[in-house]
This record gives sequence, structure tokens and C-alpha cells, in this order.
Amino acid sequence: MKCFVREQRYICGGNYMESAIYPITEKEHNSSIVKKKKDAQGSFKQEMANQRRRERYIIRLINTNFDWRAYHIVLTYDDNHLPLDNAQAERDYNKWLRNVRIRCRAKGVREPKALDFLEWQEVDEENGVKAVRYHHHVIIDCGLPMGDLALLWNEGGRGLGALANFDDEETLKRAMSCALGVVNTGHLKLDKQSVEGLAKYVLKYQNRKHAWKRTRNLQEPQTPRPNDGKFTRAKVAKAAKLHVDDAAYWEKLYAGYTFSECVAKYNDFTGWSLLVKMYKS
Repeated sequence: MKCFVREQRYICGGNYMESAIYPITEKEHNSSIVKKKKDAQGSFKQEMANQRRRERYIIRLINTNFDWRAYHIVLTYDDNHLPLDNAQAERDYNKWLRNVRIRCRAKGVREPKALDFLEWQEVDEENGVKAVRYHHHVIIDCGLPMGDLALLWNEGGRGLGALANFDDEETLKRAMSCALGVVNTGHLKLDKQSVEGLAKYVLKYQNRKHAWKRTRNLQEPQTPRPNDGKFTRAKVAKAAKLHVDDAAYWEKLYAGYTFSECVAKYNDFTGWSLLVKMYKS
């Protein structure tokens, strides 16, 4: 059976692109390569359910939707506010995000777009598994300062909702005393290693329990029509052996981009596959 090599590009916003180059069968080549438009939420659930594709999908999604204005926030719980179950933890996050959205509208700034990774682990003494507290890793872009986002992570009450006046000293003290837990905040770093590192960090404990959520206003990476004629198996094998670290080679193939990394993998049955990562010049 004849073997083809497919090049599938992923255009992630204006600054990042990946090119996946891998062998396919003749049947795959002959089948329709015009993809039907997918519902964004459905696509997200499908990708996150596949452990092998999850990390790459998150990296592409972050690069497509977030820039230097975004924050990486970790929302935690203290002993007095630990959720009874993941459903309560999700309600806490939904309430927080709803207050963030209302506050953004009231102040006339960018409304939030966000990714939430809820993680926890129940104790299993028989198998030596320690409990891990519920906590949320959130990547969010909105027009509010980090301080407001942190202070909104509270148990609520009169004057502590979305429109709370945190410039008032008494309100500020009440918000801090009613916090659900510690909030760690920082700007999202979008250099060549940070996004990959963040995605690997939030997904590294595969045995822990997770729940993922995204806002509806996130955009999917663009996937141009695959090209099954640009590469041959011989050309891919040569690139894997001679050009993995050859920036000039890849920058000539993908003009306008700066080479970041090429990952080559070999399979005894299908041969070489490549993943090329490029940033906009």
C-alpha cells in the first residue's frame, strides 16, 4: 500500500505556528480532508479526553488566545473553605468568574476569556496516595488588575460582590479576611519555553483528578487544508537526521517565522514524524 506524508499546520494567533509532519495511509489520503466546522466546546472536550493530544492542544490554545496581558492565577482554599466535592469547587470558580465578568462590564474594560484547570486528589492510604487539596490553575485575560482578581476570590457577603469598592480600606480588609484561600498571581510568559512548561506543569499529574473548563469566547487554532504532497518519506527521514536543529532550513520552508524547535520521532512501522515549532519574526 502506498504511503503518503501529511503536513498539517496549526496557526495559533499572530505569533506562533506548529507544523506536524507525519505518515498517513492511502485510505487517509483519499478520504475527504475538508473538515466540518466543529462546536468549540465539543472540540475542547474531545481533545482534552485524549491524553496524548491534550498537552499539544493546550499549548496551541494558549498561544492562539492569550498574549502578554494575560495572567496565570492559582486559586486555592484554606481549611475553612475546602469544597466538599468537585461540584462545589466548580461552583466557586463559576461565581468568581461571573463576578469578574460583571466587574469588567461595569468598568468598561475587556471581558474575561479564560481556561480553568481544576485539580485534586482524594487520599488512598492503602495504595500510599496522599490527598491533594482542590485548586484551580486559571489562565485569564481581562481588563482588571491582578489585585481585583485576587480580592474577588472571597466567600461573598454584603459589599464584597462584583462591584465591591476595594479602594475603601474597610472593604479591602473584609475581602481579605473572607478570602477562600491564597491566590497566587503572575503575568503569563509567552517566550519559547514558558507556555510549554506551563502546559506540562498543569497536566503533569495524570493520576490526579481533573476538571477543565473554558470560556466560550476562546478561538480555536486555525488549521489550513493539509498538504500531502510537500514531503516524502525520504525527505522527512533526511530532515530528521540532518536538519532537526537547522534553523535556516526550517525558516526557508516557513518564510516569515523564526525557528524554535523541531521534535523528531521514529516508529518501526510508520517511520519518521516531525513537529516543527515556529514563532513570528
